[in-house]
Amino acid sequence: MSRSFEDLQLLPSKKFYNKLDTLENIYCFVHSEKERTIKDIKSKLNVYEHIVNYSDKIVNVLCKTSTLDAENSECNEHCNYLFYWIGDILFDKLIDVNLFSAITNELHTLMNSVSPKHKCNCKFSFIGFNKENFNEIKEAYFYYKNHNYINSILQHYNGRCVDDYNNYLHESYNKYHKVYEACKNLNSEIYCNQLKGKDSIYSGEKLPALTCGRVEKPSEHQALSNQGLVLEPPQEIPDNASTSKSLIFVSFFFPILGIMFLLLYKFTPFGSWMRSCFLKKRSIHLNKDYIKMPGFIEHFDENEQKNSNMNRYNVIYHSQ
Repeated sequence: MSRSFEDLQLLPSKKFYNKLDTLENIYCFVHSEKERTIKDIKSKLNVYEHIVNYSDKIVNVLCKTSTLDAENSECNEHCNYLFYWIGDILFDKLIDVNLFSAITNELHTLMNSVSPKHKCNCKFSFIGFNKENFNEIKEAYFYYKNHNYINSILQHYNGRCVDDYNNYLHESYNKYHKVYEACKNLNSEIYCNQLKGKDSIYSGEKLPALTCGRVEKPSEHQALSNQGLVLEPPQEIPDNASTSKSLIFVSFFFPILGIMFLLLYKFTPFGSWMRSCFLKKRSIHLNKDYIKMPGFIEHFDENEQKNSNMNRYNVIYHSQ
């Protein structure tokens, strides 16, 4: 496996795909009350023999989706990636595009069953898509999602890269530019609607092309290939929902605890007990210090006595 291939696997879009591919098969267990519906959906998907090895994985990812909050921006991103991830499976494994609608209907039935109103619920439509325009739309979205990451890498390596990476940037931007121009009009093709929702490639200005200088010297090319064109992979971010809930809990819990303690201290016997306990401990502490003092004074007096014996004083007597 080439180092360039490994580098491309660290792009945000590739990492998200890998996350979906390797998701632990546990998320449908939280919907035990929907167990029969989930089994029925799996059985209907297994009718399509070309995707029988993927039905469990697809259903599990949809169950995971239902755990996300609908108002969270992560929901929009997740649904977009999920559309392309499922589309890749269908276009790669199914020959007949006319079967897509029946499959997505089953997926919608599952999402509606396991996702409450306040949870993420993805809708998929492959109407107007063929394998070619699907791949172009997907690459345009991926370029939009990977742009900031790639730009930071190029800055880190002073705008230099190996040939494979340069070719990837060139091809990705060409697809992004083509799709961006073709889909920006209101009367564009129906498949363009996939790019015009939330988390859209039309959020903000059109992205510039990313280019890098090809390494000409063989020694530099080998060094850069060995080093790899990567930065440290982005740290995984915890779920926003759980993080915000923790912060809210901490911000409310400790002030309330402090107020309760103050009220107990001021207006209940607990305060008197605390004060008496504290004063008692303080008294004991002072007594201990007092007990230790004579040793110090005794030591001091001995030194004084020694010094007084060593020093001579001239005393003048005046007789009257």
